[in-house]
Amino acid sequence: MTVKAEITFMVYGQNGSGKIEKRTMDLSHQDFIACTSSNRDKNESLKSWAKMMFPTAKDVKIQTARRL
Repeated sequence: MTVKAEITFMVYGQNGSGKIEKRTMDLSHQDFIACTSSNRDKNESLKSWAKMMFPTAKDVKIQTARRL
C-alpha cells in the first residue's frame, strides 16, 4: 500500500543558506510514518534518502510530511 504525500524539505546550499522545497510522491506506509516521526533527523537511512533527492546540497532536512 502506498501513500501519496507532500514532503517539505529544508535544503541547505554549499554557502549555508537554506530554502524550502516541496515534493509530491508516493511512499510506502512505513516510509511515510518515518517522515512524520519526531526522530526523523536521527534516522540515517531517511537522511541519506533525503540527501539523494538534492545531490548538490550541503545538507537536507525533512520538515513536514502530509498525506494528500
